Amino acid sequence: MVIFAFLVAASFALSAVLVCRECGYESPEGSETCTHCKAKLPPPRPKSQPDGSQAENTLPSGKVKFMDAMIVENEIRIAKKHLDLGDFDVANLFGKNAAALEMIADPSVKGERSEQIIEIRKKSETGGMTVDRKCPACAGSGRYVMETAALDNKTTTIEVAGKSCLRCNGTGKILKPSTMDERRFKLGRGMNKYSALQQSRKFLSLGAAWIPAELDGKLSRKQQVQIKRAVAPPCADCMGLGRVDCAKCKGQGEIKCTFQGCVQGKVEVQDEGRLVKGKIKKTVKCKNCNGTGFVACIDCRAQGSLVCKKCNGSGERAMCIKCGGQGLSDCRRCQGSGAGKDGQCAECKGEGVLECTACGGDGRKR
Repeated sequence: MVIFAFLVAASFALSAVLVCRECGYESPEGSETCTHCKAKLPPPRPKSQPDGSQAENTLPSGKVKFMDAMIVENEIRIAKKHLDLGDFDVANLFGKNAAALEMIADPSVKGERSEQIIEIRKKSETGGMTVDRKCPACAGSGRYVMETAALDNKTTTIEVAGKSCLRCNGTGKILKPSTMDERRFKLGRGMNKYSALQQSRKFLSLGAAWIPAELDGKLSRKQQVQIKRAVAPPCADCMGLGRVDCAKCKGQGEIKCTFQGCVQGKVEVQDEGRLVKGKIKKTVKCKNCNGTGFVACIDCRAQGSLVCKKCNGSGERAMCIKCGGQGLSDCRRCQGSGAGKDGQCAECKGEGVLECTACGGDGRKR
């Protein structure tokens, strides 16, 4: 019996763990760093002393007044880490989530969280907008290409050894703006990676946002809607980019030269022969495309993309008509008072509001 009691006490002692706010991994109490990701763990609170700040932050209904600002700071820190790694889409999603959680963060905790979130969003949205493409001048070889004329006036191209292409400086690639289809593909991959990372941290999804598991059931409807509205799903056609690929040039911003007879920037013309009597044909550079074989697309003005017609370039879905974009509607049973026969309304649990059934609380049309 004594041995059994000892084992029970030991199991309770071992069950005390510290949860890492970076990855969600559980480490034994007394650890200073996470055993999984080596991040610094929060100091354990004394068991003999009640947490007064937590009691002040808890309402009689069991809901919390504010979210711990440390949660937002952790989201910002992870976003910066992915930004430094060049993982711009994942960094942007963590920045969006930080902005959403900041909506209900404790305002008494001062800091520069808002400024940091804006900086992260700005850098992540402008990063990764260009891709490497094969240089059209050297066809990706990186060598200088020279044209030579034969006796029959036909031109041939040869690569000059030891001399680099002037357009790509020998790399064989040039930076070009990525197409919207490429951006959507990268964004989709980033969203999958982001969701997996949040799940590994034991976060739960709330609309398009993610919150710590310990806050499940502790947020009021107004707090939940505030978070949902901040990260409402974007326009389905452009995925929040506000632009779509031009159908004529397929996002390239240029099309093949339309001049009659132009083949890869060359045209055949007739000329009076000096050694041979009569007219002979020779190949010259096309003046319409300046020998490149391509001209700017007129439809998109060489940008490669057009404004999304569905969202008019905003990247957002249309506002919900039923709730006016608020994501909430007054409870019909108590008419918004929150009162019921037995004290509080059973429908809205005394809050007086319910999530809009048309938009699910994010304030946008589905």
